[in-house]
Amino acid sequence: MNLLNKLTKKNLMLNKKRTIVTIIGIILSCALLTALATLVVSFRASAVEFEKQREGNYHFVMGDVEYEDIASLKKNRTFENISFSSDLGYALLDEIKNKEKPYLFI
Repeated sequence: MNLLNKLTKKNLMLNKKRTIVTIIGIILSCALLTALATLVVSFRASAVEFEKQREGNYHFVMGDVEYEDIASLKKNRTFENISFSSDLGYALLDEIKNKEKPYLFI
């Protein structure tokens, strides 16, 4: 191992320009990989926040749940928070700009 270290040092001293260019290349490639990883992590966090604002902050949605099953869902201790919603229908709006769809879904 000692012989390998001596040969490496001798080679680096004889080829100073190539050594400097190699070190600069290693530094630039590390900087590029770090910037790329930071960009990916930042994009993922931005996409998650966008979806939270657009759709809401929830982990799971169940559709078409029977009324009898709601009581068992409320008693389930694995759920931290539970919200329920139902569709009421459409309401007619008088002052609407879109004449093709003069209603509001509630």
